[in-house]
Amino acid sequence: MFQRIKDLVADFPWDDEVKPKSSFFFIKDTIYNNANFTISQILNIYLKKNDGVSLIAATQNYAHYLNTLKRTGQNIVPYITREQLTYIDLFSNCNDWVPEDLPFIEETHQSWSEPPSNALKLQLKDNNEQEYYTKIVKKIELSLDKQEGNPSIIIDNLTNLFDRTQNKALLYTFVCSLIQLCKTHSKKPSLFILSTCTFDQDLQRLLGIIESYADSIIEVFENPSGYQKDIAGQIVIKVKKNNKIAKFLYSLTENSVEIKDTYTI
Repeated sequence: MFQRIKDLVADFPWDDEVKPKSSFFFIKDTIYNNANFTISQILNIYLKKNDGVSLIAATQNYAHYLNTLKRTGQNIVPYITREQLTYIDLFSNCNDWVPEDLPFIEETHQSWSEPPSNALKLQLKDNNEQEYYTKIVKKIELSLDKQEGNPSIIIDNLTNLFDRTQNKALLYTFVCSLIQLCKTHSKKPSLFILSTCTFDQDLQRLLGIIESYADSIIEVFENPSGYQKDIAGQIVIKVKKNNKIAKFLYSLTENSVEIKDTYTI
């Protein structure tokens, strides 16, 4: 998916062979069009190249990534075991769901599975928010020191964290810490953040500020025409470097994303 976009949009900061360094990709979707497939695509690409990944799983359970990556021929367990993939589980200990009611997301074969023992599992409470986010940043810093290649940091949905965090300033500080880490760490990791846009004005203000720091913005919308059944939706790419905007139609198969038509503004 990303290499195809690079082939069509010359200034898009991506190369499957030489990953971007210190680039911040901000991905936005809506409640009508889920963009979690982009996270699975990024994971697959980085792991195949033996590049380090720190995944902050805030909105999907471990079984989701275990099963969706298996469809592309990847088993994430060995990557977690040897710490090439740092799995930070912020979902398992949430208080706002019960296991038997978990959604059957992307037709996963199993709705629940415990992550390996060396995954970091945290629970967000009203009285531990600062400690919670500090632990995540420290864990990523330690992981970057060990990881090889061109590492990345991924948040699978910032909106989920926003909804569960009382002190929104702490969440903003946390994101800024990750952006700064990408600029100052010797490995120069890239940052990928997915967020679902809602009508919450406080969330809109926060996402607007965070978006201003991004190098590239990827927005996922529903199919604009609604008539083509094989079209899953529309992707809009904004490259800050030259203020170019490119629009694509895309379709989804069981284990791939196909970019269709394109035009650039």
